[in-house]
Amino acid sequence: TFVEESLQEAINSIDSAINSTRRDLFDKRPRTPNDLLALFRYPRDPYTVEAARAGEIFERTLQLIQEHVQQGLTVNLNNTSYRYNDLVSPRYLNMIANISGCTTHRRSPDCIDICFHQKYRTHDGTCNNLQHPMWGASLTAFERLLKPVYENGFNLPRGSNPNKEDSRRPLPLPRLVSTTVIGTETITPDDHYTHLLMQWGQFLDHDLDLTVAALSMSR
Repeated sequence: TFVEESLQEAINSIDSAINSTRRDLFDKRPRTPNDLLALFRYPRDPYTVEAARAGEIFERTLQLIQEHVQQGLTVNLNNTSYRYNDLVSPRYLNMIANISGCTTHRRSPDCIDICFHQKYRTHDGTCNNLQHPMWGASLTAFERLLKPVYENGFNLPRGSNPNKEDSRRPLPLPRLVSTTVIGTETITPDDHYTHLLMQWGQFLDHDLDLTVAALSMSR
């Protein structure tokens, strides 16, 4: 089917891009701080690598389907136009998830050692909540307060295409939101805490919500 062809095209393009990135990262000596940062950020754990690869393949497949639909893809038998929602129906989404490898990485943690898990917390977040063992676990999606609203339905920021007739109002820059909501005009000295407290908080925060870099362009 057309969806299967798009999926295979996505697999080939993502694998090619990943191999190119790896050659660029590991076959050359780092020359700049950015090169070192890219090396440190690139995942080494095989499970993480495969999960990140599957996610990229899934997203690239949806992009290819949408591009072809926008170009006027039609069914050869009766020249009936495809609709994007038909091609990404739950049945096709499940097929894409299965073939890309996304469903393979949906873990079912073993929380049978109740005594251990009631006393200690795991490093990857699994089994810390025995009623919901995967809540807060690493390599799982972040919880959303609101449903996502993307320009193209799955990955473009809202308002990123100003020429689109039904384009929604663009979102403000994250830095503007941050300085507006929690910014201060004056710096107040503190007799009890130093900047080390802030740096430690940054360390914890960046460890807890670090998103795996895209393997195909992790620079």
